[in-house]
This record gives sequence, C-alpha cells and structure tokens, in this order.
Amino acid sequence: MNFSSAEFIYNTQDYSVSMTWLVGLILATLVYHWLSKSQRKPNPQNLPYPKGPTGLPYLGNALQMPPSDQWITFAEWAEEFGSMTGLKVLGKNIVILNTFDAAMDLLHKRGAIYSSRPAFPLLQKFGGWDFLVSTAPYGEYFLTQRRMLHQYFNPSATRKYYDIVTTHARALAYDLLDKGERFQSLNRMYVGASVMLIAYGYEVTDDNDVWINNAKEAMLGATKTGTPGAHPIDIFPILGKLPYRIWGKDFGKNIEALRKGAHDVCVKPYAATKERILRGEAKPSIMSRLIEENTAPDGTIEHEKEISAATSVIYIVAMMTYPAIQKRAQKDLDNLLHGERLPTFEDRDRLPFLDAIVKETLRWKPVAPLGIPHTSIEDDTYNGYFLAKDTMFLVNAWGICYDSATYPKPDEFNPWRFLKENDVGELSLRSDIRDPEDVIFGFGRRLCVGRDLALATLWITIATLLSVYDICAPLDDEGREIKPDLEYVTGTVSHPKPFRCRFVPRSQGMLSKLREAKIWTGEEKTRIKADESARSRPNFS
Repeated sequence: MNFSSAEFIYNTQDYSVSMTWLVGLILATLVYHWLSKSQRKPNPQNLPYPKGPTGLPYLGNALQMPPSDQWITFAEWAEEFGSMTGLKVLGKNIVILNTFDAAMDLLHKRGAIYSSRPAFPLLQKFGGWDFLVSTAPYGEYFLTQRRMLHQYFNPSATRKYYDIVTTHARALAYDLLDKGERFQSLNRMYVGASVMLIAYGYEVTDDNDVWINNAKEAMLGATKTGTPGAHPIDIFPILGKLPYRIWGKDFGKNIEALRKGAHDVCVKPYAATKERILRGEAKPSIMSRLIEENTAPDGTIEHEKEISAATSVIYIVAMMTYPAIQKRAQKDLDNLLHGERLPTFEDRDRLPFLDAIVKETLRWKPVAPLGIPHTSIEDDTYNGYFLAKDTMFLVNAWGICYDSATYPKPDEFNPWRFLKENDVGELSLRSDIRDPEDVIFGFGRRLCVGRDLALATLWITIATLLSVYDICAPLDDEGREIKPDLEYVTGTVSHPKPFRCRFVPRSQGMLSKLREAKIWTGEEKTRIKADESARSRPNFS
C-alpha cells in the first residue's frame, strides 16, 4: 500500500468536519506558522522560491487544491510557471516538478538530498504501517530494506519468476472464458497470487482466499481514516495526543482497523511461513530464505503490484477503444505462434509491437499520475531558486506523459510512436523517444524495486489475452456494440471503476492449448476438470 499525490495535500472531503475540528485546525495553523517563521533559517543568497499561484495568508494555496485530478490542474499551472510550480499549504513548501529534466536533475542526480519521504504519523505511528519501505524516510532502515529487496527483484532475479507470472496469466485467461464480467477482480487476484507465491510460497486458488481478503480489508481500513496527509494529525502530529473522540465517533475503531490491517499483511504471512518451515512444508520463497538467513523481512512491493494490476485494466480499455491496434498485435502473435502454442517470455524480443503497446498503455493513462512524494533533507538551490530543507516534491507524471512536444496527440492511444521500421518492413523500438517506464516507476533512489516484475507481469498478460481473445466492447439489447461509460477511481493508483467488456475466443485451437498447458497445481486441475462439463463452449464453425 502506497500513498501518492497531492490528494494528501489537503483533501478533507473524507471527514465530517465539526466546529471543534475547524477551530482547532485554524489555531494550530497560526501557531505552526508563527513557530516556523521564528525558526526559519535565512536564505543566504536571498533567492526566490519557485513561482506559483498566489495564495492566502496562513492558508497559502490550500483552498486552490482541486479535490480530484490534481495532475490536470498542475499541468495547467506548468504552462504559466514552467518546470517547477511552488506551492505553500499551511506553511509547508510543496514543489511540483513538471518536466522530466527537472525530476531527473533533483531526484536522480541529487538523490542524496531528495530521496526522503514526508511523514504520515496517522498511518505510520498510530496505525502501525511504519514498516513500508515505500514511505520510509531516507536512512539506514530504507537502505537496508531496499538492498535486501533488490537482490530478489533485480532484472536477473526477476527472470526466475517468469514461470509463476506466466502460470497466472494463463489461469486468468482460462477463467475469463465464462467470467469475463469479473475481469478486474480476477486480474487483481492473479497478480496478488503471483506476489504471494514469490514472496511467501503460498498458493492462492480463488479470490475468497484468506490472504487476499486480509489485504482487501487492510486497504479498506486504511481508507476509513482518510487520505494519508490530509488529516490534521498528519499536519500537526501533536494533535495525536488529543482524545480520539474529537475526530468523530468511529475514529478510534478506524485506527484499530488500521492496526489490524498492518498485522494481517505483515506479521501473519511471516508467522505462517515460519510455521511451514518448522513443519517442513514450506515452498521456496523470498520469505523462507530470509527467515533461514535470519534477515528482517519488512519490505513489500505493494506499489508495483498495484501498478501492474491497474495498468492491465487500462490495456483492456485501450483494446476496446482501438480495435485496429488490437488486430495488428494479434497478427504479429499469429505469425509467430501459428495457433500452435501460447506465448512465452522467449517470444518477447520478436514482438516489438507488443512492447510498444505496454509502453503506450503506461503513458496513455498513467496509473500513478503523481507518484509518491519526495522530501528534501537539506537546503539547496536549482535554476536560480532556493529550495528549503523539508520541502515536499511531487512529479507530475501525467503531465510529462501528456507533453505534446514529446508525444504528439497525447490523447490518442498510439503505440506506433515508440516504433521505427527498416527498409524491409521490420519493426524495432525507437531509442530517441522518452520511455514512459522511466517516468511511471519513480526516480533516483526511490525507483520502484519491483519494476521489472511489474513489467513482466503486464507483458505476459497482454500477450496471453491477445493470443486467445478478441477484446470487444459490450453489446446493447439489440446486439450493437456500445461505448462503455468509464469512470475513474483517483488516488495513489488511478484506475477505471468496473466496466463491461467482452472476451470473445478467437479459436477453439487456442482454447485447447490453454486447457492443455501444464501450468496448474493438482487442486487447480481438479477444479478445471469439475468445471469443464459446466462450461458452454462457443461454436467456431
């Protein structure tokens, strides 16, 4: 679970705001402003703060923050203020990085200064989620956990998991034959199943699995306390000493749910793996190895899992909306597979159009439009501006991906923008255009450690579904295709709300290959055999 974006900056719509809450917040704001002003270090060169919209005294730009789709507003501000937009919210400095170059210059090239995270006391201290590497401040804990995770999720190590993600991509494709309306939940379940098997050696067989449900409940518990960073306790941690009842009658219960969620997704899987080791029943996994090495198993790759699952849904939207692109990708697959087998990772280098689809899917609807905020640990200067210590930095990944100078007609889904063709018509990926992967998965020392696993999962899912199905828009009562009315959930990860679509099998032969693939466990084979007679097969004659 990770938290990004300016959503946390000051979105109070999740709270029932009482007069006590409001008065306390105003008083705390005034005190904070006075203290920060009296303790502020002088700007030695008297350099200006980055330009931004004019705010109000004390409140700053708090009332100018849109309740949703902040990245669009930030992109509009970028047209006026340039590569950086400087904001002030209740005395806190927040800088929006609007260009790839600005993000690289600060977050990558000066990573020693710009790799920390803002504190979320409500989530971390009160809720017990202080183990997350993605939100940990820059320091010994973060560096130790990241080094540990890197050895298991670097490009070389990720190749060891190809069989697992291929298995689950094929299982997803099989289930979609008669459960297409449940695509989003099944996709999320199988992505989670890959992570559980890799991390804990635990096999998930259905979306009612106890560990999958624990994760769902943990996420629900987190949302009940509001957006991280939006609550007054996150802005002024001293307010956490006040009785919980002043924040509403359910606040205490929500904090307990938050703590339970942390226990369920961190402590319980660890304990279960340790117990299986003692019984001699543990399957090889990252956790079993860490336990045997007596290494603290605190890291998670939840963000990468969320990105992979959400981006797969965006891909389905793109294929429904742009059927000609779908047909072109299927042509490449058919020429390679000849309807005789399912795709594997060994085919990846021979399918550049599919790689281009992955890149365009990441760019077209960025699922992490503002990433996770960085915080500076020292004063610094950049392009003639003074950037004070503890300034918060957000990268507008959406704005970068929709820069028309880099990606002409950015609203269009066009994988051809990443391709070039030689004299004999062979396609290859261009190297002279910015790769969206370098934007979506973070910058510098906060680059998502599970990036390669997320991309591998996305690629094999796309390749498998395209080889087996035509992905089509839903039909109305008269059998005519209709354009789905899509609504989006915006937050740390942005993705469409559930929508209708159709998965139409392309051939009986490919379905047979899917059934014949020796990819399932004994339990899964038993389930498939039991289900086989109940499935109504399409007529391909």
